[in-house]
Amino acid sequence: MKKTLLILGLATVGISSATASVIVNWGGDYVTANVNYNNAGNRAVSAVANAYPSGTGRSKSVSWNESTQLSPTASYSGTSATFYGGYFDSHNGTVTTAGSITATARITNSGTTDQLYYRFQTPVDATKTTINVGGGISWLKSDFLNFSAGTPSFDSTSSLSMNIATISGSAAVRWAVKEGTQWYISNTSYTTTGAKSLSGVSLTGETWLAFDPATVNMLQPTGSYAAQTFSNITGVGYFGWANLTGSAATTTDIVLTSFAVDAVPEPATWALLVGSLTTVMILRRRRRA
Repeated sequence: MKKTLLILGLATVGISSATASVIVNWGGDYVTANVNYNNAGNRAVSAVANAYPSGTGRSKSVSWNESTQLSPTASYSGTSATFYGGYFDSHNGTVTTAGSITATARITNSGTTDQLYYRFQTPVDATKTTINVGGGISWLKSDFLNFSAGTPSFDSTSSLSMNIATISGSAAVRWAVKEGTQWYISNTSYTTTGAKSLSGVSLTGETWLAFDPATVNMLQPTGSYAAQTFSNITGVGYFGWANLTGSAATTTDIVLTSFAVDAVPEPATWALLVGSLTTVMILRRRRRA
């Protein structure tokens, strides 16, 4: 009996001491040559003679999709290799030829630090007043490295991190987290290169805005940011946008070399895991007795 109580006591301590584990870790040498996100036709590029949200102009996009991956199907391997998302590039000028927009979305081969690469370019157009560009990448729970069968959540031991290699054209990048079926974007945004992170109080105290990337062509949403408790995380990622004005040619780059997320199992899930371990330990002790 004393042995059993001792083991249960350790299990109780374990329940309160759960720490974060990695659920997404993208970064490293993935490809041997540049590979477009729509490689082998797995995602279609739409080019239309209408600007978002309406009017004349030109738009190119790969619609947001969480069932057909963006990640290339050839020459690709590595940690967190499966990801989803979409992108768009739009202007409201009168130039409507297919060549009036260049939207490049790919994994760039860069030795040991390959890149998640977006580039959006629009031409000179005297009648162009507005350019909206943006894109996002997401990793879904079905492909998480840990807790894919449980319920990941954030606490003071959790963290988000990424490295922005290039950002230009007034672009800003925000964190994205999916709680259940709802995406949220962070109030915190980044307009400079380098390592970025949210952890501890910075993460638990962050404010968020509900966002539906499947509507309004992924345009950056507006509204009030509020505190959000993430206890059923089903997706993580990032979004980058640039809203530009003027008739000049524009180039917007959003390029990352790494992205990682640490989360913890939801308390009930953690208790179940520890309880299972406790049972195994008790049985082993009894067999030895």
